Amino acid sequence: AVLKENDGRIFHFEVFASDKKGEIAKGTHTRVSVKAAKFQNKADSKFDD
Repeated sequence: AVLKENDGRIFHFEVFASDKKGEIAKGTHTRVSVKAAKFQNKADSKFDD
């Protein structure tokens, strides 16, 4: 995977797959960095009465 762009906490990657004969697939992948504690607290609050 190759990091193509970083926009704050959003990361865009370009990915490739190949075999002996060459490229068999390519695509993009996006990841978002989150603060684990904040994410968990928000998720937990959905179940509070």
